[in-house]
Amino acid sequence: MSSGVTVQVVDHPLAAQRLLALRDVGTTNSAFRAALDDLGTMLIYEATRHLPTIEVTVTTPLGPAPGRRLAQNPVVV
Repeated sequence: MSSGVTVQVVDHPLAAQRLLALRDVGTTNSAFRAALDDLGTMLIYEATRHLPTIEVTVTTPLGPAPGRRLAQNPVVV
């Protein structure tokens, strides 16, 4: 029976290294917090990978340049 939940596996060497630091009994409190912050940032990147974007033009010091912007502001709960 399917619950309708999608699971995204993050298989990246940097994420694996930060996860290892979280699991290691020898990790100091400050290193644990830093690894948790790093891993959380990586997971947000993965979770937002497929958000819709729109093409925009910005004015730079050298003139107009193309870019992409989120189509809608995300809501984080």
